[in-house]
Amino acid sequence: MPVDIPIPDGLAEVLRRRAARHNRTVDEEVVGILEAELSEEPKGVFTKFVARQRARGLHTPDEATAMIREDRDAGHRH
Repeated sequence: MPVDIPIPDGLAEVLRRRAARHNRTVDEEVVGILEAELSEEPKGVFTKFVARQRARGLHTPDEATAMIREDRDAGHRH
């Protein structure tokens, strides 16, 4: 079943350029992106999450806990 998704002009242009680099149509590029993101193994998702946290300077659970407590004590609510 076809899906019609409105895409903002700026994003559509990015998709066109990316599709051209990969020698695909825009539709093929969108499907490729979705397949890559939606079929990712949970381990891959976790690995990416850990990498992002380490890039933020967090290396241990204690550091993460300290960051959360500091944020909470500063009165931030999420």
